[in-house]
Amino acid sequence: MLRASVGGGYVSHTAIFREHISWGDSWLRALVRLVGSDLALIQAAVCRGRISLSVAVLAPGLVEPSQQSPWLQCALEGDVAGLPRPQRRVPTPHPGTVRWVALDRSELGDIHAARDRARLVTGQPLSHPDADGFLLDCWRRQVSGAVLMARAKIDPPPPSDRTP
Repeated sequence: MLRASVGGGYVSHTAIFREHISWGDSWLRALVRLVGSDLALIQAAVCRGRISLSVAVLAPGLVEPSQQSPWLQCALEGDVAGLPRPQRRVPTPHPGTVRWVALDRSELGDIHAARDRARLVTGQPLSHPDADGFLLDCWRRQVSGAVLMARAKIDPPPPSDRTP
């Protein structure tokens, strides 16, 4: 029997499931969503073995408690194609992004190499967005590679004297 207590060290249902059930994180989150939902009819159908758990975890967030009966009828008839499915969210582009493009492996390699060069030239550990911003800024201002290399070769000023 699983006991969730402060003495047991479990702070949530997810922590208990992660410890004792060898499912992936997405399955655990789906199970916790189902257990924590107001969908009592769907939960009862799973407990009685009327519908599979893989179908029931689709319900939270898609089915209102008042609409459980029609959803369950579809699930019980095996009409899985008729059940509403979660819609995959299309990521919204970053405000600085002009458009989305499909890139192949060699083009991605070029982008990573350019980011590495941007980090080398600036002498800082830039994140991907910061490196992209630096590259785009240099492109907009039409800074040549020679200017960037000359700027990178300048020795930084010595650190100020510090007292112990």
